[in-house]
Amino acid sequence: MNPESMAPYQFNEDTRIWSRPGYGGITYNDGDEIEQRLLSIISAAQDRSVLSPELKSHCTDWASTYHLSGSRANILRPFEPHLKGKVLEIGAGCGAITRYMGECGADVLALEGTLRRATIARARTNDLENVTVLAESFSAFETDEKFDVVTLIGVLEYASMFVQAERPDVAMLTRARQLLKPTGRLIIAIENQLGLKYFAGAPEDHVGIPSFGLEDRYLPNGVRTYGRHAIDALLKSTGFSSNRFFAPFPDYKFPVSIVSEKGFESSEFDASALAIQSVRRDPQLPATLAFQPERTWQSLFENRIALDLSNSFLISAHTEPTNDAEPTLAWHFSTERRADLCKVTQFLETDTKQVLVSAFRPRKDANPQVSIDGLTNRLEASTEYVRGKTLSTELLDIVTREGWTDEAIAGFIHRYFHAVSEAIGTPIQAENLFDETISGRFIDALPQNIMCREDGQFQLIDTEWAWDKNISSGYLLFRGLHTFSLSLTRIGSHAKRSISTHADFLHACFASINCPLDSDRLADFCLLESELQHRVNILNQRPDYIFRALTESGIGHANVWETIASERRQNSELVHEFENLRNFSVPLEQVPDISSDAPRKAAEIVGHAHALVNELRRQVTDRDDLLQMILRSRSWTLTKPFRFLTRSLARLQLAEAAKASLAHLAKMKHHFKHATTKPNRLFVCIHAYYPEMLPGMLERVKSLPLPAKILVTTSEEHQNIVKSCAKALDLEVEVLPVENKGRDILPFLIAMSQAQPRDLVLKIHTKKSPHRSDGESWRNDMLDKLLSPSMVERVFRAFGQNANLGMVAPEGHVLSIDKYMGQNRERFQSLLNRMPTTLIAREASLFSGGTMFYVRPSAMEPLMALGLNQSDFESEGQQVDGTMAHAVERLMGASVTAAGFYLATTTDPSTAAKESTCGFHPL
Repeated sequence: MNPESMAPYQFNEDTRIWSRPGYGGITYNDGDEIEQRLLSIISAAQDRSVLSPELKSHCTDWASTYHLSGSRANILRPFEPHLKGKVLEIGAGCGAITRYMGECGADVLALEGTLRRATIARARTNDLENVTVLAESFSAFETDEKFDVVTLIGVLEYASMFVQAERPDVAMLTRARQLLKPTGRLIIAIENQLGLKYFAGAPEDHVGIPSFGLEDRYLPNGVRTYGRHAIDALLKSTGFSSNRFFAPFPDYKFPVSIVSEKGFESSEFDASALAIQSVRRDPQLPATLAFQPERTWQSLFENRIALDLSNSFLISAHTEPTNDAEPTLAWHFSTERRADLCKVTQFLETDTKQVLVSAFRPRKDANPQVSIDGLTNRLEASTEYVRGKTLSTELLDIVTREGWTDEAIAGFIHRYFHAVSEAIGTPIQAENLFDETISGRFIDALPQNIMCREDGQFQLIDTEWAWDKNISSGYLLFRGLHTFSLSLTRIGSHAKRSISTHADFLHACFASINCPLDSDRLADFCLLESELQHRVNILNQRPDYIFRALTESGIGHANVWETIASERRQNSELVHEFENLRNFSVPLEQVPDISSDAPRKAAEIVGHAHALVNELRRQVTDRDDLLQMILRSRSWTLTKPFRFLTRSLARLQLAEAAKASLAHLAKMKHHFKHATTKPNRLFVCIHAYYPEMLPGMLERVKSLPLPAKILVTTSEEHQNIVKSCAKALDLEVEVLPVENKGRDILPFLIAMSQAQPRDLVLKIHTKKSPHRSDGESWRNDMLDKLLSPSMVERVFRAFGQNANLGMVAPEGHVLSIDKYMGQNRERFQSLLNRMPTTLIAREASLFSGGTMFYVRPSAMEPLMALGLNQSDFESEGQQVDGTMAHAVERLMGASVTAAGFYLATTTDPSTAAKESTCGFHPL
């Protein structure tokens, strides 16, 4: 931009960013650790281009992939011919889209509200003189410039949070129109409120709650998305009278394909194939859905409602009708490869309604034919589109039905080999799969690349790859089935076989044609696939990784309704088992009365235990007989402590065994002390580091069926947002500003000073874990298990009925302290040694990973007695482990044990928990 047009802003020579003097930025970020890490990665990179292999190698989790992946730019590739003049990017973020528009040659003004993100965007575009970065809020942005293009990529949904107006979305769009030239174009990318994946059960992207958008539960000052007709009406009300809609699949964040309105309407083009193939490419899709989107899209296209139900919208909005006719029906992007192998495929409709397929490299300096160690990739400039159905569609229909059989799969495989035989001119015999070889020129002859035309003939499509080595027909089948299985959200149950992994699926398919696929053969195929992928992709997939993914990764079977039915069956079995236990009885004279005169009974137990220790000194050489005597001597309540004692004697010296016994006695005395402490209210402690996620969380808390005090800790800059959220929900909330230290742990310790003895504390927080690809799933899983109204009542009742219960963690998130100690051992041990009743605390072996749980205040007394404060916690930096907060997270389990309580899970609060085996863990 011309410096003269940048008044009243000043240029910082060190950062190369424009801003107002003293500008502090808006309150939005992905977390200190991730943004500082991004800045370090980009600053150190020699190649910062859109398709940079350096940056691609750092895509290791959701946040880094979102900000560094070259696929982000795909959302604007349909408009590349128009990105040549002056472009205003509103909400540049960390510069992924900014970089693309700069490479297109546009004169880009990148507007970013946060200083740190502006710094990252500048680092990403540091070598592009045609990119100017301005740190400024959109509502305060001043300029006399008019732009050819204005972009709102993932921004319009946040209007209510950052624009002060009666209708923030109207105000944002009106201001965008004012910034455009008369013939200018506004480009919007936003999630569809009524997207198909949300009907299937995917949580709303911004608040993480299923059906939140579908039920229109958006708050006045929170994020908001729109359906197609609603956003079209909104645009027209602000002066955009001519609007074109495009559907990015799976959504606008990482588009694999984009279909235009014309592509939805064309009778000569089957756009549903692009939607079907993209379903599993959505990294935010839950494992269990209400139905299969890949089986649903075709019906939606046939009934002309697919555009209305696309997961996201890409919109080109204009104030005047445009003359540029759009001949493109759809685009398909292959941009996760090596940069010189990336490809854009365009489906074009001619004046005669003929559909042509054109392919080209997105990098202008890349050749249409590239060879790498014997593997050749060749693009055809233009071919005629083939109408029909791919063979993979036929396979999809077979294996997603319940009770599919070997015979059905065998029939498909023979049909597939018949199609390949026609292509190569040599018949393939199924019985010789592992010995028979075919030319590597047909390495890409997979079911998804074989079209069954309307005349019933087969035709290979998209055969861009050729290998200079021969391959077995067995490996070709493996490639086709492996690629296909990874595209599914679920499969139906086999009539006879049990299939739980992708490898099981492969074994079933090969066995159906009497060619068993043993482990050695599978490992050989994985080695070949690794060789192939090594030539294609930046990140090499090792053969052992491919093998483990096949043999260990589950393949979905049940939809959400079947899952619910299964859970109900298991619950019924548990209820039946519980009733049997409850009806179990022993002679009354063998049961000590602890309901009254508890201190005297406790003294009797203590005396008996001391006598037992003396007896053990005389009988240590005969431990097994002694164990049987103890088991027969008292009821369950009295013998439980000594079970631990006898196990300890097997591995400890006599003195240590005696100490352990006395430690358990101290625990029992504690239980008597707190026997009547039943909770009378909930004390909900929420730490809101990410305020944009708070509305959905507060709405769930509001629906809890019990009286509750709600305390929200947050930074000073976010406290007004928190208060506004609470006000919009008519919810009484106390807001406690805290320093940004100690993650959610230190704020919890501060909040615990307000807890009353008879409170039941619920600790939750706006967890993102941006350094992890499963951060959103981790958070949602914990909240779902803690916040359902029936679960809250059940847990509250359990704490009232069981004086020994100290903490209830969400099922699947109870972890071994030792196994997940990470870099925290030294600090953990130091804190443990300072903790009161250390001997008991050392028995602790579990903690609640993710630090969301219900807890009795007295269970936190040993931890609170350490007197930890702000000076004990580090300032926020690039830490994903090894901090005081991480050590205290693990110490919470020890505190529960040290206080004489046990840790349970939401599945069964009456029983001490065991280590979880799910995939959610802190390291």
